[in-house]
Amino acid sequence: MKIIADEPGHPRARQDYRLIELKNVKKLKRPIANKRRMRVTFGFTSLDKLKSAREVKELFDVPPLEETMEQILKDIGITYRREYIVKAASKKHYRLDFALIPRDKHPAAFSRQVKPVGIECDGNKAHNRPEQKLKDRQKDSDLQALGWKILRFCEQEILKKPGLCRKKIETMLK
Repeated sequence: MKIIADEPGHPRARQDYRLIELKNVKKLKRPIANKRRMRVTFGFTSLDKLKSAREVKELFDVPPLEETMEQILKDIGITYRREYIVKAASKKHYRLDFALIPRDKHPAAFSRQVKPVGIECDGNKAHNRPEQKLKDRQKDSDLQALGWKILRFCEQEILKKPGLCRKKIETMLK
């Protein structure tokens, strides 16, 4: 079976490829929820994880960074928005893990804060790659140009030092 017409001049014309056909696809006993609207384009997992997972993040061993940060924000008593999209002047759209918007109802401590605050939860797998660090710096720069203050927390901070995260957020809001 040919998938692509012969293209002898193509750079990968001589490389092997695999055609995978799925037959007898079976329905899982229960659906796998995507509660946090995790964007997945492709990922490796095991059959055991596929059978036991209740949420998409369990398929890929994603630590509960955003859930932990959400609890920190709830404990502070801040109104926040999840997966908030900001349109930048460069016609780019940025998605913030959390947005604290001054016009939302916030405690009095936030009343002096006139700029919106973006909180990003950076997992090790995705955000330690050099190309992602460059994208993160560009995102922060573009958002700061629009008047945003950006707080980035790494995986270790969120999971091992949530009190320090809380303190940094409270300091930013004063």
